[in-house]
Parts: sequence; C-alpha cells; structure tokens
Amino acid sequence: MDEENGKCNILANSIKEKSTLKTLTQFTNFYDIALSWKNTLGETDCIIIKSPKDMDYLKKKNNEWYNTLNESKVSSIVLFPLRHNKELIGYIWVTNFNVENTQRIKETLEFTTFFISSEIASYNMMKRLEHISYTDLLTGINNRNTMNNRVNDIVSGEEVLSGPYGIVFADLNGLKRVNDEEGHAAGDLLLKKAALVLQEVFIEDSIYRAGGDE
Repeated sequence: MDEENGKCNILANSIKEKSTLKTLTQFTNFYDIALSWKNTLGETDCIIIKSPKDMDYLKKKNNEWYNTLNESKVSSIVLFPLRHNKELIGYIWVTNFNVENTQRIKETLEFTTFFISSEIASYNMMKRLEHISYTDLLTGINNRNTMNNRVNDIVSGEEVLSGPYGIVFADLNGLKRVNDEEGHAAGDLLLKKAALVLQEVFIEDSIYRAGGDE
C-alpha cells in the first residue's frame, strides 16, 4: 500500500492451477477496495470469513468489498495487515481454503506477516535514504550531490551526451533580504517558488540546487 501516492501493488500471487477465481487486480477500483480494509479491520488484527454468516456480516460492514468477493466467488478469506512500527505497509491474505484449516492458516499468516513486514520496511527505508541522498529536501529538486555525480559521469565518459548541451547557473537575488526582513520561513517559500518556476520552464531538463540560493 502506498497511501501517500494513492496506489498499491501486488508483490506476490499464488493461484491454484485451472482456478476460475477472479483476482482482486482485475477490478478497476482495486486501490479503493484495499483502502477500505483498514476501516473493516478496526481494532482487530485480522479478518476471518469462513461461513455465510460471516459474509452477511461483511456485507453490512463493507458492502463494496463484499460485492467483489461475491463476484470473484470467494467463500472464505483470512486477511492480515502488514505493519511495521505501527505503520501500515500492506496486506497478506488467503482465499477459498478448507475452513477446517482456518486456525492453522491464521497462525501461519500471523507468523509470516512479521518477517514480510520487516523485509518491506527495510526495503522502503533504503529507498528513502537513497531519495534523501540525491534530493534537496526543501525544494524537492536534485541536490548538489546529484549534480556532482552527473558532472563526473559526463567527464569520465560514463554518460555520453547525444548533442550540444547547455548549462544555466544562477542564484536567487534578494534571498538574504527576505530572510532578514520576513523570516526564514518566507525565505524557504521563495526558494520553493524559484525551484517551481525553473521546473515549469525547463520541463524535460535536470534541475539542481547547488546550495544556498544557487
């Protein structure tokens, strides 16, 4: 689940051979359905549906999801949230199983979520660290580190330019005055607006904040 960007992805899927089950990704409102699971879970740590009575309860609790399960011919499901440090990362679930094995499936998924959550959290942390190391956190554009690496790649020949290449190097006039007279919050806003203007003008080009007002 990526609630910040409003999207989600299936990392792994295992379906019985010759199964006619309609998978969740075949629904156009896949993300909205996954988003609704949080409210359906409430304070509980999992969702277990193993009987028509449970399905009736789900119909009242989350009718949209019930309709997709009904259309998919899903009669039983165990669903667990994947969390790390109270942050929701995603979900893991099993459908259309032998209900006599419900408890064993529940325990297996509960055990598995711990390891999967840790792996996903570690991966996300590495991606965030990578993003931070190459991005100016104030303006959201590339930072000096990225600029220097790009220059080194061009000089060393790792990146070959396909044609003439232009460079614009500029600084933002009046930043010190704004910081002194209106405060650093106003100065930060000025830098953000300047970065936005550059992105709107040089749409397909790389933009870097080399440091300060540069």
